[in-house]
Amino acid sequence: MAIITVEQLKSKFEGGDYPRSTDYINLIDTLAALPEAGAGGGLSTVLVSSNITLSDNTIYLVDTSIARTLTLPGSPEISDQIQIIDSIGTASTYNITLSRNGNKINGETNNLIIDTDGGWYTLLYTGATYGWKVG
Repeated sequence: MAIITVEQLKSKFEGGDYPRSTDYINLIDTLAALPEAGAGGGLSTVLVSSNITLSDNTIYLVDTSIARTLTLPGSPEISDQIQIIDSIGTASTYNITLSRNGNKINGETNNLIIDTDGGWYTLLYTGATYGWKVG
C-alpha cells in the first residue's frame, strides 16, 4: 500500500476531491508514523468517536457518523495548535461543534460549527485578544 503525504491528502480535502476509503487508511498510517508530541515536536493523533475536551498539539480524526461537540482547552498557551479532520466526510450532515471554553475563536465569542464534508482545520492560539485563529 502506497502511503500518501499529509499535504497530499490535505490538498484532496481542500480541492473537493473527497478521499476514498483507502485514503483514510493511508492517512492513519501516515499520521501514526509521525513523531509523538514532545519527541521531535510532532503532533499526537487521536481518533474521536465521542464528545471530548481537546488537548494542545494534537491532530483529531473525527468520526462524523453522528454530530460531535469538541471542547477547546480552557487554559491554552500562545502557539498551541490543534488540528480537526472530518475523517468520515459527513460533517455537512453531522456537524462538529467546537466549544470555545471561554476563549475567543477568530476574535468572536461564538462556538465554531464545522459543516464541510472532509474538512481539515488548524487552530492556533494567538492570545486572549483574538483567541484561536482558524485556518
